[in-house]
Amino acid sequence: MTLDSRHLAAFLAIVEHGSVGRAAAALGLTQPALSRPCASWRPTSARPCSNATPPHGAHRYGVTLAPRARLIAAESDRAVEDIRGLRGLSGGTLRLGAVASVLSHPLPTVLGRLLGRYPALRVELTEPSRTG
Repeated sequence: MTLDSRHLAAFLAIVEHGSVGRAAAALGLTQPALSRPCASWRPTSARPCSNATPPHGAHRYGVTLAPRARLIAAESDRAVEDIRGLRGLSGGTLRLGAVASVLSHPLPTVLGRLLGRYPALRVELTEPSRTG
């Protein structure tokens, strides 16, 4: 059985959301697109993403794999961040100009995600001045 980052992300989303359909919806994917990585495990892992049983709709193989998959995914993310840090890609300054309607609704959510991923990033926001 070979797992890559796509497999881990698909698997963990399915475990977290309890079904392939709900996981696909949460990730903005179609159910077949999310099922493909899972299908590649079936010959060697006895279908960890199907035969739904509690907890969280995961099969017993999924229940066994889930804690390790979470650790692998977290360590993989840390390794990527460490390499980005060595390359100087994890920090810096992002300067944005946006109108008030964008500053109040979608931008805070997007910036929250961005800063969660790149905590060393500095963000400078400006709103254009109105001249009349």
